[in-house]
Amino acid sequence: MCIRDRLEALVGDVLDVYKLDMGKLTLSKQDVDIAELINRTISDLTPITLEKQIDLKSDIRTTKQEVVFCDPKRIEQVLWNLVKNSVDFVPEKGGRVVIRIEKEPNSNSQFIFTVEDNGIGITSVERHNLFNKFYQADTSFSRKHGGTGLGLAISRGIVEAHGGKIWVDDNYTNGASLKFTIPSGQGLNET
Repeated sequence: MCIRDRLEALVGDVLDVYKLDMGKLTLSKQDVDIAELINRTISDLTPITLEKQIDLKSDIRTTKQEVVFCDPKRIEQVLWNLVKNSVDFVPEKGGRVVIRIEKEPNSNSQFIFTVEDNGIGITSVERHNLFNKFYQADTSFSRKHGGTGLGLAISRGIVEAHGGKIWVDDNYTNGASLKFTIPSGQGLNET
């Protein structure tokens, strides 16, 4: 990523945080085909994963042509943030990242999106702070993972603006597993 791209990403992140803090983030919600959303996200992220020889797959556990009422660009932004973080912490040549979508068990009211990997995992201290603005899990002097510490805070704001929640799956022990929910209501209240 060149300096110009990094600066544009930083400015975009700062603007998104500002909009979230001011309650001014606008969403363009529409009925979106889940399989298309996930497959488009994976296609867009493939160059990043191919470069590091990381296996990126989808696991779509919904019925055919299931739709979610959301802002597709913003949900793709959340998925990008989660997958890019996974890519940073999985091994090259053997890393694995999976994007899963399913209906919440015993309920049809929400979709659960999961991004899980076979990376180094997330400590309990990191879990507590992970979605805070400017938090960096790797703060060492020789830090090899870039970023502003805003991606997960922005992701939390986007998910919450959709009426969902985001969290780390404490039960997953083979790396890291981050989950978020989006209500499945179709065309209900556009915000």
